Amino acid sequence: MEQSDPTNRVTPYELATLAARICPERCMSDPEGAIAAAQRLLSEGKMALTKERMEERREEREDAEIRKHMTETREDWPRAIKDITCEARRDRAIKRFKQFLDYRYPGEAKERLSIYKRDGVTLQEISFLQGHFSDWRRKPKRKKGKQGRRISERDGRLRTDLVALLPRKPRKRH
Repeated sequence: MEQSDPTNRVTPYELATLAARICPERCMSDPEGAIAAAQRLLSEGKMALTKERMEERREEREDAEIRKHMTETREDWPRAIKDITCEARRDRAIKRFKQFLDYRYPGEAKERLSIYKRDGVTLQEISFLQGHFSDWRRKPKRKKGKQGRRISERDGRLRTDLVALLPRKPRKRH
């Protein structure tokens, strides 16, 4: 008996073979009871498969509804920019979002920004841009060079993890 065969096409021989494989001892002592148990098992399996298919269809419908909601629902652009950048202040959020767009879409940044201002941003775009914005934000940025005097190689003071340098000789107490 193959798995693709529906349960209503089971021959008596296949049913007897199934009963013998499930419980050989019972099949020897009570063959009618073993076959009845195999039939119950097949009908329960058929119901379980039907429930599983119905559940899959329901999940597919829910997924389709969620996808439709994510692609069709638009957020006004200032709120969306704040969500993407995780900034509370609108001016900082817009400034950082413009920098991100210049990095992510060179040459297209102004066009995209005008589209977002005009139409808003879909929830799908918000989630997509949030991930890429956080990755962009974590990248190392260029920092100013160290300012102050340069420490020479011949400076014999002990260096620690602290900011200050320790003198080579301890200070005299007065």
